[in-house]
Amino acid sequence: MAGFEVIEKESLRLVKVTLQNETVRTESGAMYYIRGNIQMQSKAPSAGGFLKSLATGENIFRPTYTGTGELYLEPSLSRYHILELDGSEWILDSGAYWASDGTIEVGVERNKFLSGLMGGEGLFQTKVKGRGTVVMAAQGPVEVINLRNDPLVVDGNFA
Repeated sequence: MAGFEVIEKESLRLVKVTLQNETVRTESGAMYYIRGNIQMQSKAPSAGGFLKSLATGENIFRPTYTGTGELYLEPSLSRYHILELDGSEWILDSGAYWASDGTIEVGVERNKFLSGLMGGEGLFQTKVKGRGTVVMAAQGPVEVINLRNDPLVVDGNFA
């Protein structure tokens, strides 16, 4: 699988992706520059993908990069968190998806009507699932809390 690394320079953070004849997917507009033999492909989504993108407000094009070399993603003041999925499924806040291995399925999760509107997250959020790496953008540090049948209540803006 591709190697993902967060680099910090002069208060900015960026993600470096090292590819060895592999494929990764990014959010549209995330590419900063490429070194090596890496090809970018941006396909129009299926009709279902197009409708889901309209519902979430996310960009409909998520380019893929395939080959060998280094892909650098756009610098930001935001923080990035590298999440390793082991077959699990995560629901991300709007705009949090930044990049992932090509093996990760990126889709849409529909929230319950009342909780989506009252919680401020909207009716749809990005869902990622599978085995591999996901990079997500966060407004601050990410805290991973492991639960063992314990309840946890978190304001939706911080989840």
